Amino acid sequence: DLTWRLLSLLVGYTISFYAFKYFAVYDKPNLYGSLNAASVLIGGFGSNLIAGIISDKYDEVNYKTKSWVCCVMSLLAVPVCAVCFLIEKSFALSITMLFLEYLLAEGWISPAISMI
Repeated sequence: DLTWRLLSLLVGYTISFYAFKYFAVYDKPNLYGSLNAASVLIGGFGSNLIAGIISDKYDEVNYKTKSWVCCVMSLLAVPVCAVCFLIEKSFALSITMLFLEYLLAEGWISPAISMI
């Protein structure tokens, strides 16, 4: 379990570091900091709430629901994350995709903890 916690921590730090360097291109550090904090707070909370509700509602139907919620939400976040960092057309598009990535990707935490 310590390995997964460490890996999760390293992934989080890697994304944060890369996102900070990436969004420096737009030369809006204060706006990025505020919007990133709001994305983590609102998107992360919403993601955990949605994942928890889905897991609790459908856990009686299929005992693998929690693991499927973890997998599906994480995989749905991959293309959104790719759009966020690979398309450099506008700051608004990138920050919106970053918010959606947090909204989709952070939902694995609640079901994973409840499975343990």
